[in-house]
Amino acid sequence: ITYSTRTYLSYGISWIVDSITPDDTEDYCTYYSTYPVLEDDERDYSAVNSRIEAVALEYKESYKDYQGGCSSLGYVRYMDETRISIVFQHSLYEDNGTRPRISALTFDLETGEEMKPEQMTEISEELVMRFRAQNTVQKGAVEFVDNASDEELLALLSDPDAAVYFYSPVGLEAGFNYESDEYGSGWVSVTLKDQAL
Repeated sequence: ITYSTRTYLSYGISWIVDSITPDDTEDYCTYYSTYPVLEDDERDYSAVNSRIEAVALEYKESYKDYQGGCSSLGYVRYMDETRISIVFQHSLYEDNGTRPRISALTFDLETGEEMKPEQMTEISEELVMRFRAQNTVQKGAVEFVDNASDEELLALLSDPDAAVYFYSPVGLEAGFNYESDEYGSGWVSVTLKDQAL
């Protein structure tokens, strides 16, 4: 995941850091989060920023549930005068390794409303076919995707707790988090270039 911030728009971006480090030097359970907030002297983005903060700090109250704690890193993946997409890369440090997850928010800045996945693309069997094809081009072999049925992929792409949709400079990113006894935990996304803003 990379940053795609722009500096010549009517609003700006500031970065917030939130962290917890134990006093005990032998305690390695820590919490760290960094996330963007929107700033504008003329427009009020407080509702947008509150939603960003809520997702960025999703694991703050539960970080001690993980042996090594967790971190959540926010990235601005797309921004213009009417849209912004922010992605969060969460790392949950468990006993047997790191469990990665991502979440994403996209806002219509003209209304201040969060955009739902179905406002960005049609979630259907056709999307599943495009996802498989584009995954092969972009990622090659991803065992979980290769071995999942079309029905399983459609369910994940439709699940608000698993699916992620966000804009990038080259198109709409569609993906999901997955957890499997056989293939472990992870996330995967593909770029739908024909749906670029």
